[in-house]
Amino acid sequence: MAQKKTTSRRTNAKSSATRGGTSNSRKSTTTRRPASRAKKPRIQLNLPQKALISGIALIFFTALIVLSLLSPNQGQLTAALSGLMWRLFGWGGLIVPIMTGLSGFFMVLWGMGQAPELPQRRLTGLFLLFLTAEAFATMGYLSFSPDLAD
Repeated sequence: MAQKKTTSRRTNAKSSATRGGTSNSRKSTTTRRPASRAKKPRIQLNLPQKALISGIALIFFTALIVLSLLSPNQGQLTAALSGLMWRLFGWGGLIVPIMTGLSGFFMVLWGMGQAPELPQRRLTGLFLLFLTAEAFATMGYLSFSPDLAD
């Protein structure tokens, strides 16, 4: 019978370097980062948690807007916010903080898993009613304003 040839395979195992020692193997091309620059664990939030944080921030912003609209003595930030609300929305600037506060409250409830059912048709109707009221208020202001009449 034929004899089987036995071949001995030699593995080329590289010895790994110890932490403080040296090794005879070649140095790797990758550099190691120092321990002080290790990646910090990132905070990962899911969608309801993001909605909860956004809702709280929106409620805080709404409170800031309401206080800036009500205050007779205003600083630079509150005067800029109330002026921006009046320039953007006119008399509707009194309604916008209510809408932002309600949407922030809804986001908080949704983030806690207790979101109420909102009928889409009513929300759309309220938004269209708001836009119509804004349009009529603008037309009334432009038609009765003595400085704009030619």
